[in-house]
Amino acid sequence: MGRSSWIPKIGAGLVVLSLSSICAVDAVSAETDTKNVDIVILVDESTSLSTEDVAKEREAISNIIDLPTLKDQVIRVQVLPFSSGPQSPRLLPACDLTKLDIAGVDFLSQKCLPQIRRERKDSDPLGAGNTDFASAIYTALNVLSEENGSGRRKAILLLTDGRFDPVGNGDPSVAENDFFNLVLSRAKKEKVQIWPLGFGNKVDLPALIEYATKGYQGEANCPRPRPWIAQPDTLGTLAYTMIGAITCTDIPPPGPPPVRLLFIHLSIDFLSLCLTVLRSRP
Repeated sequence: MGRSSWIPKIGAGLVVLSLSSICAVDAVSAETDTKNVDIVILVDESTSLSTEDVAKEREAISNIIDLPTLKDQVIRVQVLPFSSGPQSPRLLPACDLTKLDIAGVDFLSQKCLPQIRRERKDSDPLGAGNTDFASAIYTALNVLSEENGSGRRKAILLLTDGRFDPVGNGDPSVAENDFFNLVLSRAKKEKVQIWPLGFGNKVDLPALIEYATKGYQGEANCPRPRPWIAQPDTLGTLAYTMIGAITCTDIPPPGPPPVRLLFIHLSIDFLSLCLTVLRSRP
């Protein structure tokens, strides 16, 4: 049976095609500037956050690691859940520094993220459930120092409510604050940026601003570290904004599929179409 006998003739005119519904090859423009970035995501599991807040932290991490743009760059991520006590932060093999290619994203999504959970204050007599940023950032700096090659950008993404409370009494000691300040000074010296992302209904924004400004401030032509407040309905867009700032690239937020207008000639009775989509970044 000939093609013309079962495919109707297409009249002349404009046909609107959604690029999401045709055979599109996702190719990267030759002008793409590949970035080398290592990011340690510190995720607060303390009892100052609710179970729902911790679930939102997992969602935010999922949005971040699954950004399509990151799979085109040389970016590695490690997830470090923390609270307080001698077992914090939790060094989980499934959450170790992982390249964000397709396999790496799948591995972190399936093996690492399900292990993030809110601590119970009564589950550990040694103090789990409180909030100790100092030891968490200290461990993150060790990871970045050991694994980071020359020329790689380094950043810590701190997911928390911002309340530094290592022993749960709401009043850190002079020694605890001094150690925390030493850790932040080390971050600045080792050129590690700190980007806080606030969760919960009692985010200590002034504290998050302080943490961001005491770390490394980055290159002159790149955004300076600053905190964001997580909103449930904007987590997806926020992931694009934050990672674009951390990597010093312009990552456009997700939007509706673009459309392409094509002129179809009167004589065409069969159309086979496969378009290559070029995605470019400055």
